[in-house]
Amino acid sequence: MKKAVLFFTLLCLVLFQSCQKEAEIREKDYPYLITTEVSDITNTSVVFNGKIISTGNEEIIEYGFLWDTSEPEIETANKIALNNPANIGSYSAKISSNLIKDTEQLVRAYLKTNNLLVYGNTIKFTSNGGLPAEITEIIPLKGYSSSKAVIKGNNFGNDKNEVAIYFGDKTVPVDSCSNNRIVFRVPDIDTDIEEYITISIYNKQVKSNHKFRAFTYWKKTYNMSGNSRFGATAFSLNNVGYVCFGKQPYGDEFNDLFALNPETNSWSRKADFPGNPRAFSVACVIENIAYLGFGSGGDTYYHDLWSYETETDKWTKVLEDDRIKTHSDAYFVLNNELYIFSQGGSYKYSPASNEFTEIDRFPGDYRFFTSGVNCDGLGYLIAGQRPGNKLLKDLWCYDPTSNTWTKKADLPGSNRDGIACFAISNKIYAGLGGIWGGEHLDFYEYSPSIDTWVRVQNFPGDKRELPVSFTICNKGYLGTGRKNITDVLNDFWEFNPDKE
Repeated sequence: MKKAVLFFTLLCLVLFQSCQKEAEIREKDYPYLITTEVSDITNTSVVFNGKIISTGNEEIIEYGFLWDTSEPEIETANKIALNNPANIGSYSAKISSNLIKDTEQLVRAYLKTNNLLVYGNTIKFTSNGGLPAEITEIIPLKGYSSSKAVIKGNNFGNDKNEVAIYFGDKTVPVDSCSNNRIVFRVPDIDTDIEEYITISIYNKQVKSNHKFRAFTYWKKTYNMSGNSRFGATAFSLNNVGYVCFGKQPYGDEFNDLFALNPETNSWSRKADFPGNPRAFSVACVIENIAYLGFGSGGDTYYHDLWSYETETDKWTKVLEDDRIKTHSDAYFVLNNELYIFSQGGSYKYSPASNEFTEIDRFPGDYRFFTSGVNCDGLGYLIAGQRPGNKLLKDLWCYDPTSNTWTKKADLPGSNRDGIACFAISNKIYAGLGGIWGGEHLDFYEYSPSIDTWVRVQNFPGDKRELPVSFTICNKGYLGTGRKNITDVLNDFWEFNPDKE
C-alpha cells in the first residue's frame, strides 16, 4: 500500500508540473488524479478543486480532499469524501469548517480503491476562516469530576488538538472530536459549579445555551478532635461516626474515642477505652452494638474484644482469645457475625454464643494493612501488604451462604496497602494507600454485578496510608492516616456519589 501511494503521488506531481496539456494525458489502467488551485475564498468557506485523470481498471470506492497544516495524510488530516460517482473530469467541494484563519494550510485530492490509496499533488492556501462551531445539545447536562459528557453540533472539525473547551474559567479535557461530536471530561473541581460551556475552535468561540452542572465527590469537613494519628479504627452507628485508637510515628498508641456528627459537622470526645492503648485493631457494629479490640501496642499483640454502647457511652469487656492477633488485617460483618482473617487464621465471632469459631482459611496470600467491607450481603477483601513489603491489589469476594471465596477484578492502578474503602448503595469505593505514608490519590468505584472498576475523581487532600473510613447515610467519610514516615494527619473528608 505504501509503495503504491508513493508511486502514484510522484507520478501525479510529474504530470501536473511538466505536462498540463490534457491532450497529452492518456487513460491508464490505474487510477490517478491531480489537485488544482483553491478558489472562492470567503470569510466562511473555501472551494477545493481536483481532477480525476484516469479511473483505471479498479473501482474507485471513495474520493475527495484532505487538508492539514502539514502534508495531509489519510490517517490524520481533515477529510471530505464526495457522494457522487467517481468519473473522469473535474470535481469540487465547498468547505466551511476545519479552516484556520490567516494560517497556511495544504490540500490535496485523493481516491481509494479496494487495493490502492492514491494522493494528488499538494496545493497551499490561506483561508479567512470557516463557519463557527454550533452547539445543539450536551448529554448529559450534569456530571461528576472526571466523568464523560458529549457535545453534539456542527463544524467541530476532526482534530481535538484544535479544540479548546472551557467550563467557566476552567479548561476541560477533550477525549475525542469529530465534526459533529466532542467527548469531554468534567474537570477536577473543589466545589459544585454550574456554568456555561464555551468551545474555541480555529480561533472562533461559541457558548452553550444552557449551563452545565459539575459536581465534586469530595468535601472537606472539620478536622478530627484530638491528636493526629494513623492505624486508627472506626465505625458508624445511628448516623454518627466514631474513631478510636491509632498511634503516632515512633510514639505511643491511643485509647481515646471521638464521635463525628455530620449534621452539625462537629466532633465530641467520648469515654476513653478502658483497655490498653493500641493501633491496627478491629471495630464493627452488630445489632446496634459496637465491638472493638485486638490490635497491638509496640511489639505486644492484644487478644481482647470489647463492646461499646453509644447510648450509655460505656465499655464492657466481652472475651479474650489468644488465637487472634491483628495488624490491620481484613474483617467484615455478615449476617450479624464478625469475620476476621488474621495471621493466626480465619475466625468467625457470634455475639449469641460469645465465642470465636475457626473457619476455612482465606485462600489468597496472607496480608496485613488490608481492608474488608460488606457490600450487599457479601464480604470483600482488598489489597494489602504481604510480609517482606510486597504490596497487593487483588480483590476477593466471600459468600457466607456457600462458604466460598471468588477472586474478582483487581483494584486498578498500582499495588498498595493501607487503602480507604467503604460501600455505598451496593457499590464499593476504594483508593489512596501505598507504603510508608501512601503514594496515591486515585479513587475507584467497583460494581459487583459486573465485576468492573471505574476511576472517579482523585482525592483532593494529602496522599496517605492507613486512614480510617466509614459510611453514614450513603456518604463515605475518611480521614487521619500518615502521609510519610513521620507526618500524620487528622483531617476528615466527605465523599458523596449521589448528588445527581
